[in-house]
Amino acid sequence: MLSKHFNCAYISEDEIAKEVFPDVYKELEDYPDTLKIAENQLLKRAKEIFDSGRDVVIDRINLEREFIEEMKKTFHKHLILWVLWPPMETTIERDKRREVWTSGEDTIRRFYKKYEELKPIIGEKSYIDNSSTMLD
Repeated sequence: MLSKHFNCAYISEDEIAKEVFPDVYKELEDYPDTLKIAENQLLKRAKEIFDSGRDVVIDRINLEREFIEEMKKTFHKHLILWVLWPPMETTIERDKRREVWTSGEDTIRRFYKKYEELKPIIGEKSYIDNSSTMLD
């Protein structure tokens, strides 16, 4: 949805992980070395797209301080970070309604805590309440 709205390329860490590590992509965070490889591929592909003259939306759930710093070094002043941030209860309800797979309430709470800790580095204004919008 975002890539269509802004007419830019879209890349997903999940899709890269499925391509590169089809046997473990669902548990990627349990394999730090594998996660780092997927992260490097994501950043490399985003840079290639950007260097070709296109803007790019990066879809990544497992955002870490180190990855943010690497993106800042790579994209400099061109980097714009947005975190789609509906209220936690909205996310938990959406998760329960998923048909394919769910994250579970504990995982959602853990990610919310982590993202709260990232607000100083990302910026409070970059957190967008998208509770009234369902993404594709």
